[in-house]
Amino acid sequence: MDNSCIISRHVATYNNRLVRVVINVDEEIRNPIRDFKILVDKDTEVSRLLGYVRRRLVLEKEEAIFMFTGGCLASMSDTVGELFIKNKDKKSNTLTFLIKSETAFGN
Repeated sequence: MDNSCIISRHVATYNNRLVRVVINVDEEIRNPIRDFKILVDKDTEVSRLLGYVRRRLVLEKEEAIFMFTGGCLASMSDTVGELFIKNKDKKSNTLTFLIKSETAFGN
């Protein structure tokens, strides 16, 4: 069974619980991963999602990353479900985050 069938089945089964999230990584971040898509529970806090994204990216210790959605910095205490209601793409029914990097401790 291919992954698209498995994902479709999960979305159909848990449609009221899951959000399709698209992560776009800024070109300034030296990383082989540019974009990826994941299914996230609506009750997941943005801070947990940020931790997951940080582990997937290859970053230096001094690099900080920030998540933007809808042109604004995402609050770490918001849930994915709250941001989905405010900022979802109505055409694709997804929530898109832009990941930007900044050197946090100078260099």
